[in-house]
Amino acid sequence: EIMIIDDLAIPTHKTKNIVGILKNFKLEGKPVRFVVNSLNENIKKATRNIPRVAASGASGIHTIEIVNCKKLVLTKDSLRKIEERIVKCLQ
Repeated sequence: EIMIIDDLAIPTHKTKNIVGILKNFKLEGKPVRFVVNSLNENIKKATRNIPRVAASGASGIHTIEIVNCKKLVLTKDSLRKIEERIVKCLQ
């Protein structure tokens, strides 16, 4: 499943920030990959201690990372960046 969100902005690097987001979207306990336009330290640190939850930047996402998750959560900006990468490869 793919979920598109406006933005993934968290105020600190605390894991509870991502846990709250997972609860709000009813994604607890599921393999989830967050894809953001630019992966910052807060998101990277907040996701690293949660089993089966990961975060990637749109410019560095790999096909296997997309295929191996049950839920893919993309920001609108990251989706645009991925589309640009695909178009560039097809030209």
